[in-house]
Amino acid sequence: MEMVTLRGKVVQLWENNSESISQAGLFGDESGTIKIHQMDKIEFTNVEEGKNYLFKNVTTSLYQGQFSIKLNKTSEIIPITENIEVGTTLTEFTGAIVDVQSGLQALIKRCPECTALL
Repeated sequence: MEMVTLRGKVVQLWENNSESISQAGLFGDESGTIKIHQMDKIEFTNVEEGKNYLFKNVTTSLYQGQFSIKLNKTSEIIPITENIEVGTTLTEFTGAIVDVQSGLQALIKRCPECTALL
């Protein structure tokens, strides 16, 4: 958990089920995207999808191997006019799809010799 300042674009916002979060979405810059949470207890002006902002004093966190940022009571949201292009990191996988199951949200890798879950 560190306090950082980020400049980027709100790429996507979505509905969330948590009463403690007022907004959730993706925030990005040239290097890629990161998940954002705006806590409900804090009185901010809501951010808008497709708009560029400077987020000052946001908190970073790591959950299940994924980084995210949270806007808290010390955070500032400053709209900026700079047009920020959001980059993506593409990863290519090769192999055979052996089964598609509903309800799973992960890729599963198995040992080629003993088929143990890796």
